[in-house]
Amino acid sequence: MEERKAALHKLHLDSERFWAQTDANTSAVAELIDRFLKFTDSTLSEGDRLIAFAVQVSNHLDWSGYCQVNEYIVANKPDLEYITYAMWMTSGRAWMKDAESLSLEERVRIAADVEAIIERAVQQTDYAPEQSLAWFYYEHPLKAEQPQLYLLKSKEWFERFIETDDFNECDHHDLQMLGHVYFELGDFKTALHWYKKFEATEHRCHETCVLDQKLSEKRLVECQQRMLGVDEG
Repeated sequence: MEERKAALHKLHLDSERFWAQTDANTSAVAELIDRFLKFTDSTLSEGDRLIAFAVQVSNHLDWSGYCQVNEYIVANKPDLEYITYAMWMTSGRAWMKDAESLSLEERVRIAADVEAIIERAVQQTDYAPEQSLAWFYYEHPLKAEQPQLYLLKSKEWFERFIETDDFNECDHHDLQMLGHVYFELGDFKTALHWYKKFEATEHRCHETCVLDQKLSEKRLVECQQRMLGVDEG
């Protein structure tokens, strides 16, 4: 365990040095990967180092280049297919939300790619898409223009996800998202149900969370006030 921890730390340091002297945009994907593997510590498996590469390269390429990297890994490393698809989807969702750097048109195009990636993962691996599609539709860049359409799609996939063995009522991320979907659809009773479950969860990631937990806490109070008004009425 300690040896692997030390090897991962060395991989982190090697990776930092590699990217400090590398312009990812000037190399073909195969060449870039080959150079990274030769530069980094071979005490770790090639798979470990490729996963690290795939995570890091998203900071050095645009979406098209990043997709080329993942296509290469999927085509050449079938044992990494599942995890590559999972990381590809997660990164794609982050890209399609990046309104500061990308236009709406670009983000919509990326969203179409992400949806296709999810479909491919389902077809080519045993990937279960319910959770990914629930989040995907909630975060879709066109949701601001067509909220009802995308919220209902998100709700449909969350309802499917709840019925699977993968759903975990202790995962505060999904509990918050369920609350948000129902809140924004105006179903405050159901939203309150999920926000209360979120409030009761002990293990949260706090400052590092990808979600705004204060928003969930604020909406929980609003749901309580709205339900109180219904009861009084």
